[in-house]
Amino acid sequence: MISVKTFPEDRKHLQSLGSAPETPRSEISESRLPAYSSEPPDITCAFSNLCLDIGTARPTPDQCIAHLKLLEAFSQLREDIGTRDGLYGIQDDLAPTKASEQQRHEILAKMREKRWGGFVTKAVARFQDFWKSIQPDAQTIRQADMRTPSYENIGHQPTQLIFNKDNLPPLDVLMVWHAYMLNPRIFFGDCIRSGKMKFWATGMPWNVIESAIDNVTFEYFPSARANEHFNKLTGCQWNSLDEASEIKLSCPKCRRGITAPLTTCDNTMAWALRTEEEQRSGHTDAGETGSGYADRDFIVICSNCALSLNHDILRTQKFRGDMENLLLHDCPMPGTILTINGLPRNPTSSLGAYHTGFPNRLMGTSLRSRLLEVTDMKQHTSAHMNDVRTVIENGLEDTQAIKAAQISTNSGRLDIEAAVAIRRMMSTYWANSTGFGLDLVGAVIRQSSFVEKMHSIDWVHSPAVKSTMSHLITKYERFVKILELNPHQVAVPTLDVDLAWHTHKLSPRSYYQYTVGKTRKFIDHDDKVDENKLSTAFEWTSKTYQKMFNSVYSECTCWYCEAIRESHTSTISRIFKSGKDPVGQELDQLHSSSEKLCDHEKMPHISAHNAIRPVHS
Repeated sequence: MISVKTFPEDRKHLQSLGSAPETPRSEISESRLPAYSSEPPDITCAFSNLCLDIGTARPTPDQCIAHLKLLEAFSQLREDIGTRDGLYGIQDDLAPTKASEQQRHEILAKMREKRWGGFVTKAVARFQDFWKSIQPDAQTIRQADMRTPSYENIGHQPTQLIFNKDNLPPLDVLMVWHAYMLNPRIFFGDCIRSGKMKFWATGMPWNVIESAIDNVTFEYFPSARANEHFNKLTGCQWNSLDEASEIKLSCPKCRRGITAPLTTCDNTMAWALRTEEEQRSGHTDAGETGSGYADRDFIVICSNCALSLNHDILRTQKFRGDMENLLLHDCPMPGTILTINGLPRNPTSSLGAYHTGFPNRLMGTSLRSRLLEVTDMKQHTSAHMNDVRTVIENGLEDTQAIKAAQISTNSGRLDIEAAVAIRRMMSTYWANSTGFGLDLVGAVIRQSSFVEKMHSIDWVHSPAVKSTMSHLITKYERFVKILELNPHQVAVPTLDVDLAWHTHKLSPRSYYQYTVGKTRKFIDHDDKVDENKLSTAFEWTSKTYQKMFNSVYSECTCWYCEAIRESHTSTISRIFKSGKDPVGQELDQLHSSSEKLCDHEKMPHISAHNAIRPVHS
């Protein structure tokens, strides 16, 4: 017989949960003791027989489990890349020999982040090639298309792309796609603008992705044919590390090709310690120098026209390209596709939608000449988005210009929805030189925090994982109810709610129809909310949740507590067959009891990178 040691914290758990008084050992017969198996438990049993049907209205426990597998694969990828000594020329030996143990530890951590940043930057460039190859016959939407009756139903796109094990992209590209979909309004707007609605409706193909990830090692490999297909489709290698550590660009002045290194932090000077005097004089810290494409101070000289190309110029030329498409081809600017509630609306039948298109009309009339002038690389070789902002701000002070762009109201005052449309359009270009509606490098890196939290909680190996997933989906549905009843409040999810929420967003069409049906708006998220505001909003969310559902919002979902809940749930279900109030009350007590039992540092409290802003923010 195997003896089992009970630790003090275990006894505390059991006593708090109302366990029976301890029975003298002499009164326990051998026949009443549980049988123990010498075989180790199968920690992959939760992955067997997953039902991953597409098109479900809300996330399912099995989809959440498949998502956990994918997140674990991302976590292992990040660990592998960050600790790969010598990647992109960044060697651990570059750390100063005179550094203290703490300084060396900090520099090595920065080196890992620098390698990961370079890898993610390359991944976004590869995803852009993948994006271009998806629906190659797609037509960019025109403003005239937005005035047709069918435009308002574009979120009900029925046709999807078909993914299988032979055409899935590599894991780094999948990671960027994943982060992109977690910004639902931007992904929706970009897909509408680019005519890639089949791609939008497809979402994460869980059935093939789950089967491509090993249940034990979490290694991702769909098939050998997937390797060949991706190379043929994009011209890229399956493994990013098999490609050159560089980014290919086009000079915006002479249109010649330019090759920029990912990073130039491959030398001892980049990682040298700064003296106190150097720090006071504004010198950057170790690892923050560098002029590569993935570095903060990126600059490269065109060998043909000698233009000094940097991210500011790339962002300005991205704006100019979008504006030229507006003027020449009637293509709407980014941020002007959806209403303030994230919905596609015919601008001729909806005043709110009309104001959403305000930036297009303003730039197409009064500001046209001036904006083309300040973004002309032949006249201004140091063009900057600040120049564009100045022109637009001056235009917004011109009542005649506003009247010309707001024909429906004939007013010289800027409507709030028109102001939001201007801000959304401009946000596309700040800190973003990619061809997408947000900086996907930043989006992936911000998601790394959530990925690592899921890795630490390790639900993917929990014996009660299916019960945990079912419970957090219930919490997520309640969270959406809070949003429905409080449209002007900032609501903040806990980590467990966030997992269900993220999983739902990875099925864009279902997520769109569900949230619009419940709240009459397409629920977005904001991962840049000020920490103080986030804390206040979380306190409000917790109190509202407890008041509405008589249950604690932030509760422990560690393995131990989830196993206890699951065992109690099974017992209660057998006793109360009817499933009436006594069962629900008992389950709520079980789920809420952990507030007092567990280490709060390990509980899924506030999910610091997500929030829902009020309607007009």
